[in-house]
Amino acid sequence: MPKQTKVFWRIFKFIWPQWIRLVGVVGAALLIAVLFGLSFMTVLPLLKVMMSEEGLHGWVDRKSSNLRYGMDFYVPDRSDLLARQEMIYYLRVTRVESDSVADRSGVQVEDRIVQVGTPDDSGQMTSAMMLERMALAADGSQFPLKILRPANDGSMQAVSLDLVSLPRPDDVTASQMSWFKRVQWYGRWNMVRFSQSAVSYLPRNEPLGNKARSIKFIILAMVIVTSIRCLATFTQKYLAEKVVQTTIAGLRREIFSHVMFMPVGFFTRTEKGTSDTVSRILGDTAGAGKGVKILLGNALREPLKAVIGVLAAMLIDWKLTLIFLAAAPPTVGLMG
Repeated sequence: MPKQTKVFWRIFKFIWPQWIRLVGVVGAALLIAVLFGLSFMTVLPLLKVMMSEEGLHGWVDRKSSNLRYGMDFYVPDRSDLLARQEMIYYLRVTRVESDSVADRSGVQVEDRIVQVGTPDDSGQMTSAMMLERMALAADGSQFPLKILRPANDGSMQAVSLDLVSLPRPDDVTASQMSWFKRVQWYGRWNMVRFSQSAVSYLPRNEPLGNKARSIKFIILAMVIVTSIRCLATFTQKYLAEKVVQTTIAGLRREIFSHVMFMPVGFFTRTEKGTSDTVSRILGDTAGAGKGVKILLGNALREPLKAVIGVLAAMLIDWKLTLIFLAAAPPTVGLMG
């Protein structure tokens, strides 16, 4: 057995009995990474509220509709609304996923959705109202869509479709959906439910006040997440230090017991005598403790943060994330 392996197992036998603390260290590191990803993901909603016209509810409804039905819509900015005020009364489809609910229902790119479900007394729905109805529709429900579809001659053709939302993940059978699709739908369903429940505390019918409340809500969420992350960081460092000090104490106790039974001639053969032995006992064990501390600290926490951060970025925009990851190595090489 190589010398390094022997040293590792010699140290490991003092670490493993503290497995409860090790579980706490790993759990705290994982919690830190997840909260780091959440902090990263709260930046986009904050920018959407501060800079976009759709607001937090509109953004969540649009993302929910995208996850539930597999289609996305054009988000007009202020200049678009000033130039064409009728844009507030339809949703222009910009993307339809293959084999999605929208695709199977017959929705096409460039369709303009002008009505979702049964119209109200005014007979005309705003885009925000239509997004809300699609986002909050019951699982497994069916509702009509009225669409204006561009024809070859440039005119708009009226089309009526029925959009059927997917059932709850627990109600989906293997014959309806493959195992991979069911896992994907389970993740999307939970994400939609969590997002809608998070913004349900903010009123929809007060645009100006809603914007201020949304900003306060997001900042408060960031403060809470950051506070929990700091507490988890303290917990990880405390438990890791506890493991390190207990390991060092065990090592020193074992070495001291061994030295006590060494022959006297061993100490006379060294130039520094017993002082060198004591120095080795203290210095070498302290060095081993530093290695364990790094292993249970940054070496464990930072890779987890990197992985969760990349996953969070891919949830926001996986294509842009892949482009960034592909461009990162050449960029680092040029900078180096």
